[in-house]
Order: sequence, then C-alpha cells, then structure tokens
Amino acid sequence: MKIMGGYKRDKQEKGRGESSAARLAARKTRNNPSQQTSRPYTTFRVGSTMAGDAKKAREARLQRQSDRKRRIAKRATVISFFALAVLVVLVIVMDIVVKQQAKREAERLAAQAVKLEPTVPIIDENAGNNVSSRVKDFVANLESDVINTSLKIDRVILPANMARELRIYLSGRTEFYKMSIDRGSAVQAEDMERMVKYLDENGIMPEYVDLRVEGKAYYK
Repeated sequence: MKIMGGYKRDKQEKGRGESSAARLAARKTRNNPSQQTSRPYTTFRVGSTMAGDAKKAREARLQRQSDRKRRIAKRATVISFFALAVLVVLVIVMDIVVKQQAKREAERLAAQAVKLEPTVPIIDENAGNNVSSRVKDFVANLESDVINTSLKIDRVILPANMARELRIYLSGRTEFYKMSIDRGSAVQAEDMERMVKYLDENGIMPEYVDLRVEGKAYYK
C-alpha cells in the first residue's frame, strides 16, 4: 500500500510538474514575439473593395472636371478671338465712316468758302443807295434756292425806310413778293413757289404777296 501510495503521489507530482512546465513555456512564448507563429492573412485587391470603387469614382470625377475646364477654356478662347475680330472690324468701319464724314465736311466748308454774289439788280430806294452785304448774301442765296424751279428773279427792290424788307419781282409776272432778311431764303423761296402755283390755279392776279410771316401768306 505504501508502495502504491507512493507511486500515485509520484505520478501526480510528475503531472503537475509537466503542467507547470507547459504553462511556463506558453507564457515565455507569449512574452517573446519572435517565437510567436505569425498567422496567415488574406490580402485585399484594391479593385475589389469599396475603397477602390470610391477611388475610381473620385478619379473619374476629377477627370470630368478637368475636361470641363478645358472645354470652358477653349470656348473662352474662341469667344475672345471672335470678339477681337469684331472689334477690329468695328474700328476699321468707324475709321472709314469718320474719314468719309471729314471729307464731306471739308467739301461743305469748301463750298461755303465760295462766296455767292447776286446776279440780279438790287435797287435801293433809300438815300445813298448803299446795299449791305447781308442783303447781297440773302439775294444771292435766294437766286440759288430758285435755280431748280420754273421761277426766275428779275430784280430786287429795297423799299425806303424798310431796312429788313425786300420786294422780289419775278420775270413774266406783275405781282411782287415781300420777304424778310430775318427768315431763311430757302423757306421763303418754297413759300413763293407754292403761292405762284396757287394764284395761277385760281386765276388770281394780286398786287403783291407777303411772305414775311412764317406759315402764312397774304396777298392783295
């Protein structure tokens, strides 16, 4: 019995010793990373993950933005070129117009520089028979105003004590026309032409026709 009992105790002590040794070895293994067996892990491919899809979407979005910027830049370049071309054309056209206007103005001034002189007799009934340059200019312009009509001025009389009044006599007619040098010769020439037509159509033979008031004509 003693022998058996000793055998059991020895076996139990031996088992406890081996168990302690195993735990000690496991603890040393845990404390020493170099002795730990690395576990295999599965590698993930980028193209097959959500992160990979997000990356592709981001790259596609950036590419679209880049393409859009290039299109906008190209469109802006085309518009700028077109605007520049239009501006150049406008500048050329304006230069031509300005030159033409300057030419016409020069011609007009040159024509005005040629001083008109009356060709019909101007009879001054005032003492001194001194016809002013203003009267001469009016008569010369009046002759120019009626040159393209059927009317022809025969003579002009400055009545006594009537500094601004002129009496215009026409060739082949008995009446005369009172005019004022304060009104334009062109408008009075038009009024005179209309009155001549009116008188002839109605068979009227007046002594004179007064055209000194704008928009009205009196005859006697």
